[in-house]
Amino acid sequence: MSYDDFLAIIGEDDEEGDEQRQIELTKKVLDDIRKNTMKPLLRLKLTKKPVSLFESKVGGLPYLPNKEAVPFDANGCPLRMVAQIDCKELSYLPDYPQTGLMQFWVGQDEVYGLDIDGGARVVWYETIDETVTDDMVRVWLDELPQPEDDEDFPIQDEFAISFSETQEPMSLLDNNFTDIFTEKYNELSDDEPVDDYDELSEEAHSLIEDFADSDGHKIGGYPAFCQDDPRNENQTVVLLQIDSDSDNDIWWGDSGVCGFFCTPEELKKRDFSNVLYNWDCY
Repeated sequence: MSYDDFLAIIGEDDEEGDEQRQIELTKKVLDDIRKNTMKPLLRLKLTKKPVSLFESKVGGLPYLPNKEAVPFDANGCPLRMVAQIDCKELSYLPDYPQTGLMQFWVGQDEVYGLDIDGGARVVWYETIDETVTDDMVRVWLDELPQPEDDEDFPIQDEFAISFSETQEPMSLLDNNFTDIFTEKYNELSDDEPVDDYDELSEEAHSLIEDFADSDGHKIGGYPAFCQDDPRNENQTVVLLQIDSDSDNDIWWGDSGVCGFFCTPEELKKRDFSNVLYNWDCY
C-alpha cells in the first residue's frame, strides 16, 4: 500500500466519523427540542354530516345572532364561514375561551380574502341566542350578495368535528426552529460552528426533516406552512388550522393549508381584531 493510499483510507475514516458524530449530535439536539418545546393541541377529525346551528363544525350553516352579524370585506362582499368552534371543547388548551362560539370567516374571491382588507375575520360570541333557527339564518344569508360561482371555495360541505387531546414539539416549519437547533448543536459540538442545519450530512438532515409533523386540522400546537412562516415573533397562538384533506375534498389551492394566528396577550384579552390569516400552497 502506498502512502497516498494510506492517507486516503484515513481520510475516509475521518469523514465517516464526522458524519456519525453529526448524526448523534442531531439526535441529541432533537431530543432536547422535543423535551423543551412541547405544546398542547386538539386534533380535529371531520365527519361529513349535518350539524346543529350551535355546535362545532367545519363549513356549513353558521350561527348568527342577526343579519347584521355577517362580516364583510373592504369591497362590500360577505365573507364565508370556514369553521365554528363550541368553546366548551377547548378546556384542554390554556387561555382559550371556554364558553360561547368562535367563528372563522374568509373571503369568497379567488384567493379567499388573502389580499383584501377585511378579507378574513375571527368572531367570538361569548353568549348564544338559542332562539335563532336554521331557517332564520338561511333567509338572512339569501338576502346578501353572493358570488355567482362558489365551486372553487375550499370547503363545500358541512362537517362535524371530534376533538382529541395531544401534544407536539416544534417542527422545522416554525421560523424559530433553525435558530434553536443551530444554537443547541453548536453548544454541544467541538467542531466548527454551523450556521444552518443544511450544512450537516444528508442523513442528519433527513432526521431533522422527519422530526415532527405539524400538518392536519388542529387548534393549538405548532403551524404548518407550504412556503415561508409569515408570522411575527409574537404570533405564536394557533387559533385554527384547516389543512387540505383529500378524504373530505377540502383544498386550499394546490394541497395548501390555512391558519389563523394571534399573540398570547390577544388570546387572554379575547381580542381577535388583529388575527393573522394565511393560506399557502405548493
